[in-house]
Amino acid sequence: MKGAWARHWPLIVALGVLGAIIAVVFCLCLRADRGRFVYAIDDIYIAMAVAKNFAAHGVWGVTPYGFTSCESTMLWPLLLALIYALGGTSELVPWLLNVVLGGAALLAVYVILKKMGLPQRYQAAALLAVIFLVPLPAMIFTGMEHTLQIGSSILFVYLVAHELAGEKGAGVRASPWVWVLAPVLSLIRYEGLFLVLAACLLFFARRRWWEALGLGLVAAVPPAIYGVISVRHGWYWLPNSVFLKANLPHSLGSVRFLPFMSNWEGWSRGMDVWSTGLELLMLLALLVHRRKTFWRESTIMIALVAIVLALHLRFARFGVFGRYEAYLIALGLLVFAIGAFEYLSGRQGRTSSGLETRLAGLWLGYSLLWLCVVLGLRRSIMLPSVASHNIYEQQYQMGLFLRQFYRGAPVAANDIGAVCYLGEPRLEDLWGLASLDVAKQMVEGGLTPQKIDQLTRSQGTEIAILFDPIFDDGRAGRGGLPAQWIRVGRWRLFDKYVCTEDTVSFYAVNRSEESALISHLREFAPRLPPEVEQSGKYMQPGLAR
Repeated sequence: MKGAWARHWPLIVALGVLGAIIAVVFCLCLRADRGRFVYAIDDIYIAMAVAKNFAAHGVWGVTPYGFTSCESTMLWPLLLALIYALGGTSELVPWLLNVVLGGAALLAVYVILKKMGLPQRYQAAALLAVIFLVPLPAMIFTGMEHTLQIGSSILFVYLVAHELAGEKGAGVRASPWVWVLAPVLSLIRYEGLFLVLAACLLFFARRRWWEALGLGLVAAVPPAIYGVISVRHGWYWLPNSVFLKANLPHSLGSVRFLPFMSNWEGWSRGMDVWSTGLELLMLLALLVHRRKTFWRESTIMIALVAIVLALHLRFARFGVFGRYEAYLIALGLLVFAIGAFEYLSGRQGRTSSGLETRLAGLWLGYSLLWLCVVLGLRRSIMLPSVASHNIYEQQYQMGLFLRQFYRGAPVAANDIGAVCYLGEPRLEDLWGLASLDVAKQMVEGGLTPQKIDQLTRSQGTEIAILFDPIFDDGRAGRGGLPAQWIRVGRWRLFDKYVCTEDTVSFYAVNRSEESALISHLREFAPRLPPEVEQSGKYMQPGLAR
């Protein structure tokens, strides 16, 4: 045991710290949510609903009633569905998978740091940075595929850099694991294509044409197969979540290299990504200047990550807990640690003057401090417990309400995770992720009140559970709700952190449903957490029950 501790204490310490944080946050979630474990975001319940329906009914959809192309990951629902088919449905499965995969991601970082020759104290610092600055615990409590994405991306970047750093020759072929990871990355999330594209560009620059073309083709196979299946069901090639949310140019005149630069909110939300990119580019320049060569493992890894950062800033978005860009932050921390150590140690490069080394050391120290401040400001390892309580108070209660009174009934909603996983309604998704007719209206010109009325009437919708502001302020082409809808109740939560809005409204789409909805809300009211503020017609005495 003493020998194992001496050889691997950075990993043991990191895993211990991660395990302790996970245990504390898990207990906080249970305490806040009346002993029930609830995830920190609603999106995981979308994947769980798809997995449950695929395992039980063979239907790839958020409800058992038909195909829906709304997931930006193909692999995660498939993995959950396999486990559900073998061992039964359990809400804890995604969390348990994430605990294992979070530890595996740390192991991947540790192995690479050892292979790159970093001393143990640097290994420990880098591992703790990944835990606290990604932050890894937050990714685990989302229940999503991000821990798998982080570990796979780290391994892919290292293997590609190792291949490209080798001597060119006619007999050189990329490692089999590079070929395996390329399609796996695109299966995990569509952003995995950014990593493969960056690798292809560097293989082209190295004049390894077949690897460049081949990696691109094998990575494109999973999205292409899914696209064919989706189109055959009448949907778009891309899932609606990708098609509607990504920064894709809809015309040549709409192309902007960095869409986030158009407003201050975009600048602030992308600060951790673009600032990380700038620091990596400056470190890359220092290393190339010292070595007079680009084709070394550390510089190739930095270049790969910098390219992916640029692609993400152009085409993707930023999410709660920084989850969409978490793989970039993990990669950035890893390659910054490797590059900074190699430069300051003066290994494998020409000797620099004392002044140059001191100035570079000061800059690297400042850069590290800057990254820690920028990343730390937007991340907290304890926020998942706050977010979990938000979801428990709002989306989870919405799902329980539908399960009790409207299971299998036509319902309109715009936050669909727990609603579908728990309630299994016949859903009309007015956000467009799980309803093709809504998505088409959004793309073609906007979701007007008349269009909403037409779409919901065609589905026989009985009630709607919606966030009013996203329809009132014209977001995504929405121009309000039908005037004839009757709002009979509202639930409001306080200390909102993760939910779209703090208040959810309940509408009777038809006047004939008003009395029943009032009665159902009254019956459910005692089950709501006491801190949820209830208001509306159903709270007024004297109305017909």
